[in-house]
Amino acid sequence: MKTNLHAKTILLTLIISAFFNSCHNEEVSTYEHEILKAKNWFQNNHNNLIEQNNYYKGEVDWTNVIQLENKYYIPLSGTKNQIKIFNSENKETNKADYYPFILLEKKNELEYKESFIVFVDKNNLNFEITNEFISINLPYMHFDENNDFLGSSFSKKSENKFNSITSLSNNCQFIDWFLVTRVNGVVVSEEYVGTTVSCNDPGFDDGIGSGGGGASPSVPQDYWSQLTECEKNFFRSNSPGFLTIAYNNRKKAENTAKNRFPNCDLHNDIGDAYRHAYFSALNAQNSSLGYVKAKQLGDAHECETPVSEQDEKTMDLHNNAWGYSFAGSNQYFTEAMFYSAFMTAFENGEIKILENCN
Repeated sequence: MKTNLHAKTILLTLIISAFFNSCHNEEVSTYEHEILKAKNWFQNNHNNLIEQNNYYKGEVDWTNVIQLENKYYIPLSGTKNQIKIFNSENKETNKADYYPFILLEKKNELEYKESFIVFVDKNNLNFEITNEFISINLPYMHFDENNDFLGSSFSKKSENKFNSITSLSNNCQFIDWFLVTRVNGVVVSEEYVGTTVSCNDPGFDDGIGSGGGGASPSVPQDYWSQLTECEKNFFRSNSPGFLTIAYNNRKKAENTAKNRFPNCDLHNDIGDAYRHAYFSALNAQNSSLGYVKAKQLGDAHECETPVSEQDEKTMDLHNNAWGYSFAGSNQYFTEAMFYSAFMTAFENGEIKILENCN
């Protein structure tokens, strides 16, 4: 009787152990299955432009992927990475370790949004590559799938300190000043210094005291002169950072339109329509601008259109509106996704043009 009881106890123990092992294995296999899906998507959709980034060092390591909710951090392993940090006078102030990751954000069961994120350990803390490492809020630089700089957590930007003043003339603007740190030409730190008020059109100098009241060193001097008065007033009445965002998005839209439609003059044709729609979508997608500010900027660009060119204005505003709408329906989109949707819309008569390409 005791023997049977002992045998039953052993059998029950084995069953319980098998049950818990099965649960554990199921957890492991589910995790591995999710990583495998992300890996398969990456192998078929990875944008090689990311690999041109100065910080892309090492090999993609799928054995040490960090998953946090719908985000997958895939480390680049095999090298010891270190950068030199410079101040605004281009003098080396420190060295820091950095850790590059491919970041895949899961949108649904079939799609991911790819980007490239670089964590910088300024204090040489040498964290292990674990979930805790990601959660420790280390400074980072973030690049999109086309290797365009998205932003950095180094920034301590704040709204200008004089935004409550309403008695200044329309020719005045507020300028927030930052001490900028660059690494290999990429801005990695912008420390807030102070705010000044300028009542002349902004120059574009490299720092305080060099004359002209510089608003943004990253924007060419001739860009401001190309703007309409309505656009200038838009930038005067909003954060100076909007100027840099708009300039970068405009440059990206123009270059992309030229590449997509090499036989077009980008004037009243489908290339022009694409440039306007993509520029509008990029602005609306930006968290600082959003739909309302993007539309205000788009409308401001057309405010000086002469009566003889009203058809062109109607075309541009129509295509702008399509771009805003697309961004509103697609929080995360790549240029390839935008192009596909744009061409479908064009074929369906939703995009307005006045001329055909050569």
